[in-house]
Amino acid sequence: MPKPQQLAQIYRRLRKSREDAKDEPGAIDFYYGEMEMRRASARTRGFFNVEHLILSLHWLTSGYGTRAWRAFTGLLAIILVASVLFTIWGMPPGNGWPTGLRVSLESATSLLRAPAGTFTAAGEWFVLVLRHLGPVLLALGALALRSRVKR
Repeated sequence: MPKPQQLAQIYRRLRKSREDAKDEPGAIDFYYGEMEMRRASARTRGFFNVEHLILSLHWLTSGYGTRAWRAFTGLLAIILVASVLFTIWGMPPGNGWPTGLRVSLESATSLLRAPAGTFTAAGEWFVLVLRHLGPVLLALGALALRSRVKR
């Protein structure tokens, strides 16, 4: 029985041949299989493997760039969770959930300016995390949509 690393190479060659034949849907299927085999191969290389962690996060957040709904659902989930966290720990008392939602939306989608307001130390960390995760998830979703449209 072939090992995952060997299967990944086979999938890669099949994907390349489909791309050369201008068959994007077929190439995407082989790409997904290749990435799954790379992830399986990385899992067998030790207890803590950074490559396996990165590939697993890429699979979870966007299906290796082929599932836009995963990226957008993840973005919505972190915005909603962050809005609750802002309401509880991130802002001074007296600010309600709508303010927390606004701040988390601004943090996740604004690349050039941070949201206005006073935050606790935890709130500043929430802003920092959202300002990195938001654009990454938006980009993963946009790339997956682009890939879908090209097919």
